[in-house]
Amino acid sequence: MTLGTRIQMATGVAGLVPVLVLGWLAVHGTRDELTASVGNDLEREASELARDCERLTLDRLQGLHQTASYIPFDRLSRKDIPAALAIPYRQSPDLNILAVIDRSGRAVADVVSEPRPDLDPALRGHEPVDQPGLDAFSRAVPLDAALKAGLAVGPPYRAPGSGVPRLALAVRIDPAGQWVLAAELSLSGLSGPLQDAAGEGAAYLVDGAGRLLGGAASDGLSPEEEALVDKLTGPRTRRVVRRDGQPWLASAAPVGSLGWSVVVAQPISLAFRAADRIQRQSIAWALGALLLSGGLGLLLSRALTRPVRRLTEAADALREGRSDAPLPEAGPDELGALARTFTHMAGEVRRRDEEIRAFNQELLARVDTRTRELRDAEAQIARTRRLTALGSLSAGVAQGLNSPLTSVVGLVTLARGQVGPASEAGQLLATALSEARRVADVVRDLRRLAGPGQLEGARRFQLDRPVAAAVQRLRPAATAAGLALSLATEPDQPPLEGDPEQVEALVTRLLENALAATPPGGRISVRIASVEGAALRLTVTDTGRGIAPELRDRIFDPFFSTGQAAGAGLGLSLAHGIVEAHHGRIQVESEPGRGTTFTVHFPAAASPARHA
Repeated sequence: MTLGTRIQMATGVAGLVPVLVLGWLAVHGTRDELTASVGNDLEREASELARDCERLTLDRLQGLHQTASYIPFDRLSRKDIPAALAIPYRQSPDLNILAVIDRSGRAVADVVSEPRPDLDPALRGHEPVDQPGLDAFSRAVPLDAALKAGLAVGPPYRAPGSGVPRLALAVRIDPAGQWVLAAELSLSGLSGPLQDAAGEGAAYLVDGAGRLLGGAASDGLSPEEEALVDKLTGPRTRRVVRRDGQPWLASAAPVGSLGWSVVVAQPISLAFRAADRIQRQSIAWALGALLLSGGLGLLLSRALTRPVRRLTEAADALREGRSDAPLPEAGPDELGALARTFTHMAGEVRRRDEEIRAFNQELLARVDTRTRELRDAEAQIARTRRLTALGSLSAGVAQGLNSPLTSVVGLVTLARGQVGPASEAGQLLATALSEARRVADVVRDLRRLAGPGQLEGARRFQLDRPVAAAVQRLRPAATAAGLALSLATEPDQPPLEGDPEQVEALVTRLLENALAATPPGGRISVRIASVEGAALRLTVTDTGRGIAPELRDRIFDPFFSTGQAAGAGLGLSLAHGIVEAHHGRIQVESEPGRGTTFTVHFPAAASPARHA
C-alpha cells in the first residue's frame, strides 16, 4: 500500500467515522424516542377506543335492562309482545334484533327485526337480518349467563354474509328467571372512530379467540398480531409483522372485561419517518464528509507524494547512472530542505561519476592501445620467427636451385639459337625458357624472404613516385578486368627514407592482390596522406570479396594463399618484409562481401642536421 493511499484512507476514516457514529447515535436515539412517543400515542388511542366500545356496549345493555323493567312482558299475550318490542326497536337503530326467549332458547313471540334487505337504508333504519343471521344470533345469545346474573354480554360475532361485527345482549325479565330479553347490537357505529384512530395506519377489533372482527385491517392476523392480543390485561405496544410482510408498530387495549380488544397500528416507515429522514441526512452528510475528506486526502497525498516520488525517481536515475530525472522544487518546508540536500548530493554524485567515467575512458583507451600494440608486437615477433625459420629453409633451397637453374636457362638459350627461334622447336624452347625464368623469379623471392629487414642503398624519396609507377604499371590489367583504379595524394608530403624499388614492389603486390579479389565493376583506390608531418599513410582499398575474420591473422604467413591470386603465396609475406625493412607497420581491415583495406604507415625521414 502506497503512502498516498494510506493518507487518503486516514483522512477518509477521520472524516467519515465521526459522522457515521453521530448519525448512528442520532438515528437510534430518534428511533427509541419515536418508539416511546408513537407507542404512547397508539396506546392512548387504543385505550380510548376500548373505552368507547365498552361504553357503547354497557349503555345498550343498560337500555335493554330498562326496557325489560318498564314493559310487563309477563302480562302481555304472545301477540302483544312484538308490538311492545317494536317501540324500543324503532328508538335504537343499532339494535338489529329484539326477542323474548325462554329457558330452552326458543322465542316466546315473533322476533322483531328488518327482514327486507331490498329497502333503502334511509327508509328501513336497521340492518336487515335473514334466517342465517337469526340462527347466528340465537347461538350467540348468552342465555345461561343472563338467567344467572340478570345481565350478560355474548362474544362478538359476524353473521353470515355480513362484514359488520355484532354483539348479543341478554337481560333476565322476571325474577323467576323464565324469560330473557335478548338483542343484537350492531358495532357498525364503531367504524367511524376506528377509521379516525387508524389515520394512515390501521385500527381493528379482535375477539377473545384472536379472530379479526372489523376495522381497517388486513385479511386475518399474523402470528405476531395474535401474540400481541393474547392474554391481554392492559395496554401493550410491540413491533409486529403483518400478513403482508411489512413491519408495523401496534398497540392493543382490552375492552374492559368483555374479553375482546382494540388494536391501533402504524407502519414502521410512517412511525419512524423522522428517524428515516435523519438517517438519510446522516448518509448524505457521511457521503459529503467522505468526499470532502477524500478530496483533502488527495490534495495532501499529492502534496506529499509528488516530491517523494520525484526524489525516488531521481535516486533511481542516479543509481542507474542517469542524471536526466527532474528534481522536486525546493520549498520552505522540510521536503524543500530534503530536496535541496538531495540536489547537492546529486550534483556531487554526477561530478564524481563524470570524473570516474572520464578516468575509466582514458584508462580503457590506454589499455586498448597497449593491448593492441602488445598484440601487434606479439604477432610481429611470431611472424618474424616464422619468417626466420622459413628464411633459413628458403636460403638453402634457393642456393641449391640457383646453379642448376642458371645452367638450364643457359642451355635452353643456346639450343634455341641453334634450331632457330621461328622453328617449332624454337618456340617450344622459348616456352621452356619463359617457365624457367618464372622459376628464377620464385627463387629470387625465396632469397628475398631469407633476408628481410635489409635495405641496400637507402635514400630519401617522395612516396608518391614509386606508388604512381606501380599504379601506372597495373592500370592496363585493371582496365582489362573491368575495374576502376584511382590514385589520390596530398600535397606537401614529407620524404621517406628507404628503397623506392622495394616500395614499388610493395604497392605492386598489394594491387595484384586487390585485382585478384575484386570482381568486374569494382573499384580500387590508392591514397597517400601525411600524418601530422611525422609519418606517411598509404591505403589500398578494394570493393572485392573481403577476407574472412579467421584468415586475417594468416595472410602475411609465407606460402599461405586464399586461392584468389596465382603464385606461391609469397606476395603479402614479401610485402610485410618490405614494410618492416622500412620500420613501418601494415594493417588490414576487411568485411566479407564489402571489400578490404590495407593500411601502411611509414615513418617520415629525419630532418638533416644543421651546421653552424
